[in-house]
Amino acid sequence: MKLSDFGWLESLTILRDAEFKYAVKLHSLSEQGDNLIFVEQSSYAERMNPQLVSAVITTPELGNFLLSKYPEIGVAVCSNPKEVFYKIHIRLVETEYSKKAENRISEKAKIHPGAIIASSNVVIGPNTVVEEGAIIKEGVIIGENCLIQSGTVIGNDCFETAIIDGVQRLIPHAGKVIIDNNVVIQSMCSISKGLFPTRDTVIEDEVIIADHVHIAHGVHIKKRARIAAGVIVAGYVTIGSGAWIGPSATVSNGINIGDNAFVTIGSTVVSNVNDSDRVAGNFAIDYKKFLKFMGQIRK
Repeated sequence: MKLSDFGWLESLTILRDAEFKYAVKLHSLSEQGDNLIFVEQSSYAERMNPQLVSAVITTPELGNFLLSKYPEIGVAVCSNPKEVFYKIHIRLVETEYSKKAENRISEKAKIHPGAIIASSNVVIGPNTVVEEGAIIKEGVIIGENCLIQSGTVIGNDCFETAIIDGVQRLIPHAGKVIIDNNVVIQSMCSISKGLFPTRDTVIEDEVIIADHVHIAHGVHIKKRARIAAGVIVAGYVTIGSGAWIGPSATVSNGINIGDNAFVTIGSTVVSNVNDSDRVAGNFAIDYKKFLKFMGQIRK
């Protein structure tokens, strides 16, 4: 598709037309390129990768700068790039991203009659158990030997909002939830699908997620990580293999937590955690520094 295909958006002025396949944010760029993004700040405009970005919606103030700096990409301008970008995303969700496929649920899967499974775009592998009251929405792929306990919802739209035509709206999601083999997700969890089709929510083999956990859009949880009860993981986080996220911890968006890292109970993580590091506190810091700090307070 081209920018000019969205000429029906009266507020959009196309300075140079170009083709694109996905409308995404910078953290979800397709590695194959063909990405449409929106840019409202000069700092982002100066460090775009033209090999990945084929078109951009920006402000009139930045339009000429982008035209000259990136002659290979398309440029369109408007007074509110974010709003127009999401209007295009919503149209793509309704058209390009909305293809239906028949469910593929293994005869060896054990689905409780009281579970709710979407009528299309669901895959469930053999020996996976879905308990009573669990909800599996469209765009969910679950592998073999998994356990989805009661009350858990997988594949819901997450918390992404924008003002569209003067009304605050929840933005529809177009990605998937992909759950590999031997995964356990206990009761009353919420596992959101990816916002964009270029970054799905992915839970790898042998991950165990305890009760009342929220996993936001585009999160990647690697093999054998353990997520304790009450944890909140915001969007686009990556949690490494073998990592431990303690009860009621909160991980801010876009954070990388390394392999075998340890996040202690109740921590609030706002910066990356290296492999095998142990952090604690609000905001989370190195565990030994945290204990030393607490000891000084008690004195």
